Amino acid sequence: MENNQFTALQDSDATTGAESKPADNKPVTFSDLSEFLGQTDQQIAVFGDVTYHHPSTMKKQTLEIGFYRMDAAKLLTGHQGKTNGTGKKPFLAGINTFDSKLPRLLQAAAQDDPFADQLLLDIESKIDELREMVEHQNQQVMVQIQQHLNYNNARVVQDKNNFVATYEPNYRTEVAHKLLWAAKDIDKLLVSLDIATNAAIVAKKIGSSYKHQSIRAFRRIIHMCDNFAHTSITRIDIAHNTARCKSAFDRNVKVGLSPEVLLCEVRADSAPRIATRQFDSVEDIKDKLVDFINKRAAMVEAAESANREFEKVS
Repeated sequence: MENNQFTALQDSDATTGAESKPADNKPVTFSDLSEFLGQTDQQIAVFGDVTYHHPSTMKKQTLEIGFYRMDAAKLLTGHQGKTNGTGKKPFLAGINTFDSKLPRLLQAAAQDDPFADQLLLDIESKIDELREMVEHQNQQVMVQIQQHLNYNNARVVQDKNNFVATYEPNYRTEVAHKLLWAAKDIDKLLVSLDIATNAAIVAKKIGSSYKHQSIRAFRRIIHMCDNFAHTSITRIDIAHNTARCKSAFDRNVKVGLSPEVLLCEVRADSAPRIATRQFDSVEDIKDKLVDFINKRAAMVEAAESANREFEKVS
């Protein structure tokens, strides 16, 4: 790229009528320009060349994350697991698998499907719960390590760049990136557990429990998308209790639709704008939705009461 050159030109003094002086074409610096700008009776013309780069030629900003433990790195991508009791190797889904299923869920939420809205909110809540649990466990372990090392005048020596894997995510969805940070939290927990158990600061049984608890919770989140059944239902269908309403509730029995989500009072951070609703408002059908909620609550209560009576008799 060529270096820009700036030239300052002095015009004649409009108030005195002095003759114009030939332009001085000597390149000047920005500090020189400031002197000219300080003179209020001077007009400064600054010339320069601007070079524009096509977006396709620019280097895109990328994110790279290092993982210290392979068990955490394996959460990122789907892979074949170890041979089970049947002699088969089950497929273990990763964040990339999870990310590939989310667009369908997001599209349904944008089309006013309350079950998709609910599941998105549930997924985000579970991710937050997992991160809080892992962070709490990691803090407990780190406190024990620090106390033990301080008491014994010891320290841990490790290379901060000694990664078993580095990863550049290219997920399409916001939720997948949130789950990525949960995987990194687990990675940090596993590092702490390895230090603590290898030095007999924490019992191996406890370390194993923390590890498997966090990984199992992580994998349950990955499979939450499978709980959704696409039925093309909308809040209008529910408000008018149309024929597809019962089928939608039956097929999405694993998604507990809450009144707050049905009324659009609460939505996930990643939930898209509902195309048919300005500002995601349900004011046009709110009364009918509230009536539906009350009737359904009464039906559920009646069914639970009948079950309790049946259990007493039996």
